[in-house]
Amino acid sequence: MAAVTDGRILGHEGVGTILEKGSAVSTFEVGDRVIISCISACGSCSYCHQGLYAHCQADEGASGIGWIFGHLIDGTQAELVRVPFADNSLYKVPEGVSPEQLEDCEERLVHKAGRMAPDNLRRAARRLLEP
Repeated sequence: MAAVTDGRILGHEGVGTILEKGSAVSTFEVGDRVIISCISACGSCSYCHQGLYAHCQADEGASGIGWIFGHLIDGTQAELVRVPFADNSLYKVPEGVSPEQLEDCEERLVHKAGRMAPDNLRRAARRLLEP
């Protein structure tokens, strides 16, 4: 993709553990295990309200482009990842989920993340991760 600069670290979805959080993050805590959506969504623009997260109009990256990991900022293959709009772009992994369950869930969910409302994605993740 022409907009990707030389040296950009790729990766557009993932799983991880929160090591630090910024002041704008209110729904996650340090130590939470999370699924990182491939789409960053502000949650407040007209497109996000319509559930069209890939068209997010936020100022982060480029307006109208919800896909910024590995494109406009370093992606999830980096050692540490900054997640814009974390409250709308991360999904907490329920307690008791094994790494194997999480890996299987990630493979099935991450490609859907840009098309699903956050609440629907959370429900789908819970269904996949229930024993």
